[in-house]
Amino acid sequence: MRQLTDTLSGVRRLASASGVLLVGRVAGAAASFAFAIILARTLPQAEVGLALTAISSAFLASVIITLNIESGSIRFLVAARETGDAETASGFIYFGRLLLVCIAPVIAGLYVALKLSAGGADQAAMTICAALSIPAIGWLRLSGSHATALGKPAIGSLPRTALQPLLLLVAYPASLLAGAPASAGLALGCFLASFLLTGVIQFILLRNDVRVGPARNFSARRDWVANGFFMSPIVVLQEYLQHGVVIVAAIALGASEVAILAISLRFISLVRFGVLAVNMAASPGIARAIARAEHDDRDRQLRAAALLKTPAAAVACLVIALFAEPLLGLLGPEYAGGGAALAWFTLIPLASAFFGPNQMLLNISGARSWVFGVSLGAIALAFLAIPAGAALHGVEGAAMAASLLFVCWEGALFLVTRTKFGVDASFFALLGRRG
Repeated sequence: MRQLTDTLSGVRRLASASGVLLVGRVAGAAASFAFAIILARTLPQAEVGLALTAISSAFLASVIITLNIESGSIRFLVAARETGDAETASGFIYFGRLLLVCIAPVIAGLYVALKLSAGGADQAAMTICAALSIPAIGWLRLSGSHATALGKPAIGSLPRTALQPLLLLVAYPASLLAGAPASAGLALGCFLASFLLTGVIQFILLRNDVRVGPARNFSARRDWVANGFFMSPIVVLQEYLQHGVVIVAAIALGASEVAILAISLRFISLVRFGVLAVNMAASPGIARAIARAEHDDRDRQLRAAALLKTPAAAVACLVIALFAEPLLGLLGPEYAGGGAALAWFTLIPLASAFFGPNQMLLNISGARSWVFGVSLGAIALAFLAIPAGAALHGVEGAAMAASLLFVCWEGALFLVTRTKFGVDASFFALLGRRG
């Protein structure tokens, strides 16, 4: 009885702590989903595929232009602040911005050149807007990570995860109502404008919190870059999974088929972002429990997170799987054939919920090299499995390959966590464990 009381108390505390971030992430995912629906209703299917592929390209390229060093903000900025080392903190922030300014023009230029040389001259406006979006997304990633590490998680996270998708959802329909002809170029133009406006708003909100002093220490820059490199596969598989799947699947699928795949992934992102938000809210308490070697407290907090996310995710995925074809059919008869792909994609949030937050546990426990190795292997296999599945069975084959590969990735992280650290964070194990 006491165990049940402690668990329910933990669920209530976690729900309260994760409330703002959870609502923000789900609202942003819902807005992105609604934008994709409007695209599907206003553009030919092939143009929808081209637009969503361009958006996915911009998101993934934004990780490259900063070498992903913002992933180390929570480690390096927090340490510098705790020790009063303002020069290293300023150096870290300035170095990330310097990388963006130097690398972004190269990556954006290469993207434009590749697209135009591949015969995409008729989509020049879309391509240019996507290229210009790359540094804007990179800037938001940088400043958001800095703000979160410096104690401003809401301002750091919500503009990129909630405000930008909501602005895009308003901008595109407003442009259509104003008389602009619907096109992939207009969609990407609104996408660019939403990121630029969000960047300006976030800059104003953070101008007194994220500052670069005149004295800057860059002595740890090799560590910053190395950490970013090690964390890059994790960012792709966790934060930008849907964009990575779209880009890899586009190797073997046509634009119309990519549209079905991308729209299906937007359905699943609503559930998956909720799971990730609970994990993010639970991570500080779990980290403290691990640092103090308080295994019972660790298990209680893991159990509370599992109860908050797993049943809800299971019900949502069951509903989506049962009604996959009718749900997609609401967008038009040309999308109804993607029901099997959408059903396969429900395995992704289910795996995240049932296996537990093993990637987080390994990072907290100092086993990042294991996470990197498993994640890099999964990405390498994705470039083989997803195009092969697409070539054999079209959209359904690509979805099946991506979903099963993600389940294997989560399962591999679970096995590493259990074998190396003796922690079983799976849903049923947590429910059956006493403590």
